[in-house]
Amino acid sequence: MNLTDEQKAVVESRASRFTVRASAGSGKTSVLVERYIAQVVEHGLTPDEIVTVTFTRKAAAEMKSRIVARLRELGLFEEAQTAETGPVQTIHSLCERILRENAVTALVSPDFEILEGARATILREEAIRDALLTAIEEETPARRLVEGLSGKGSYQEAAWSHGRIRKAVEDCLDKLRNSGRDRGDFQEIYANADAAMAHWKQHMLASLPGPIGQPENYHEADWGVKLQMVLKNSSVKAPGWVNLGPGESDRALAEDTVGLVWLATTAWDLLEGRMLRDMEFDFALLESKALSLLKDSPETVAKLRRRWKMLLVDEAQDLNPAQYRLFQYLGVPSEMLVGDAKQSIYSFRFAEPALFVARCEEAEVLSLSRNFRSEPPLLRFVDHVFGALWSGHYEPAAERMEDPDDPFATLPADGFEGVELWPMPHRDTTSLAKLVKSLIDEGTEPNELAVLCRTHATIQVLATKLRSLGVAYRIVGAAETFFARLEVRDIANALEALSDPYNDYAMLALARSPFIGISLDSAVIAVSQSPVYEALGREQDWPYDDGLKLRSAWPWFERLRDSIDGLPAWETTAKLLNETGYLERIAKTPNGLQAVANVRKLLDLATREPDMTARDFANRIRDIRSLRHKEGEAPVIDEGEPAVTLMTVHSAKGLEFDVVVVAETQRKLEPRRVDVVIDAPKGLVVAKFDRRISAAYSWLRAETGQREIEEEQRALYVAMTRARKRLCIEVAEEGGYESLASNVARLAGLPNPPHSGLRVRRLPDR
Repeated sequence: MNLTDEQKAVVESRASRFTVRASAGSGKTSVLVERYIAQVVEHGLTPDEIVTVTFTRKAAAEMKSRIVARLRELGLFEEAQTAETGPVQTIHSLCERILRENAVTALVSPDFEILEGARATILREEAIRDALLTAIEEETPARRLVEGLSGKGSYQEAAWSHGRIRKAVEDCLDKLRNSGRDRGDFQEIYANADAAMAHWKQHMLASLPGPIGQPENYHEADWGVKLQMVLKNSSVKAPGWVNLGPGESDRALAEDTVGLVWLATTAWDLLEGRMLRDMEFDFALLESKALSLLKDSPETVAKLRRRWKMLLVDEAQDLNPAQYRLFQYLGVPSEMLVGDAKQSIYSFRFAEPALFVARCEEAEVLSLSRNFRSEPPLLRFVDHVFGALWSGHYEPAAERMEDPDDPFATLPADGFEGVELWPMPHRDTTSLAKLVKSLIDEGTEPNELAVLCRTHATIQVLATKLRSLGVAYRIVGAAETFFARLEVRDIANALEALSDPYNDYAMLALARSPFIGISLDSAVIAVSQSPVYEALGREQDWPYDDGLKLRSAWPWFERLRDSIDGLPAWETTAKLLNETGYLERIAKTPNGLQAVANVRKLLDLATREPDMTARDFANRIRDIRSLRHKEGEAPVIDEGEPAVTLMTVHSAKGLEFDVVVVAETQRKLEPRRVDVVIDAPKGLVVAKFDRRISAAYSWLRAETGQREIEEEQRALYVAMTRARKRLCIEVAEEGGYESLASNVARLAGLPNPPHSGLRVRRLPDR
């Protein structure tokens, strides 16, 4: 490939340890592949001596295929064959390889299994449930917290509160386990309220500048009062939390936090104990075991360093603290990390972009700043928006203007041509769908068009609106709650009714579903003559044509009921679909194609567990649904068919489209109200389940809330840089262009359209 000077510098660098800042569309994957090839061709490394790590399996597979193709292109067929099985993988695959190859030293079975999806979710929820039960049944630090939240009010209020604390424990457990710290660290920090408050105080003071924040100056119990006096006599503006009187006023919250951390660490112990017993590891335990092996076994580290000569890491801005530590322990002699802090949008996967920024400050840094993806007017627009938003921290991707103080004085004639603003109220998916259709009516090919949303819920609603307009769409990467879909619940209820006909709920649900389809009037009659199974099988004058439906259904129901004990769930499900005409009926519903695809996916899931009975499979579906496990819906439209792509911004990362519509930019940027604020790498947890005023909570909420806002801004950057030729942005409508309140227009301070080439697209009736 023809390399730019920036790209050539990265490929040819002889530094043993350096970092590459790679902007969106800068060709970083191609550059990474070329550096890999250069190490083989020019420096004599073999592919099994180069460890290449990227973020997803799909990205790893693509990178491996490109490396293999380049080696074959150069006639290096033996090296290409080695690269096919060499270490080009995700970080979890790397951990798995290290553990399996050193199983005896790591004290694990070489045949351990990797837990993903629903199974991992179920085990975690079981551990949380057992921790909550222990907290109530025994004298524990969490007993008062659990009883206080779950033991008051009506049944509904108690259930809501119980769900609330389960969610808090779940969040705390996940963040603590992925923090890179040991469980014992958190147990020590939160051993009691005094220890918790001392830890908070240390970090609160450290956030203040210079000598003002020295902990040794504030020994008193009322250290907050003294701090207020010190700040009053200085030129430093006092943060809001200082005026809340930090110190003893936070004791009640500290006691609640101690209880919460006890619950989370107890669940942590239970969960990993069961995983180790059964040799089933989720990703967090996989990383933890690999870290422990490298930390405790110098012989293993020495062996790996002899084998691996170079480490190449892509998407390094998305690494979590444990993963950074893994690479530090590994200590491969030559190391290159590639990333872009502007594109770090995976905090929900515990990514810490600050670690990548710190890495850039401590090691040699090279840049890939030029964007080869987007047309110049689009790049100028992105630069203007984020140059204003991030001021001196932003590196432009387009050519610089002649006068940086007045960029519009020298704006080219095309200005921001290709960029459109779509003013509309927040969550107006009807208008959004109509404007998407207007693009297609103007000649935009559906396959060239992507709509990027911030939430899965918006995608589902927008899909319905597009379907009503006759616009074909393809949902990519959006995790709908698959197990809560009506057709999936229909199957579960049918299997449960066949297993136990005297389960009135399941039997009635089956009768009302498209499997049989009786009316609500007949359902009421059946309930009044309970048991429902006997009532439905009785000859009587049913309303409408329900009697005909029941007489038609009864033979297949009795036949399957008699044979169900000898059949696995997948076979019962297959017979159920084959004998009932269910698929034909749901195919005629408004979302029929999707429903049919989901049923087929459910059948495929059942075949993966051939020993599971129908009753167990029905219970599994019900358990997974109650645990809110996310499972993607089955694809409906083939990849080659013309359709608009609907996806979340997170799913779009790494992709590009000719035309991109960025939805949901009107959301107000502000920290969300949460029960628990956590900065796990620093060992900080503050729980606040009531309206008490707390300095510690206010301080940590402000710290973490600012990071949330910064991630929202980075998500907008990622979305806008997916476009090659045309960028359309949904913005807030408040009486005209000048008063638009969207993140884009407000934060960038854009000029009026006549001066910039910006187009504002509105519906004719707006």
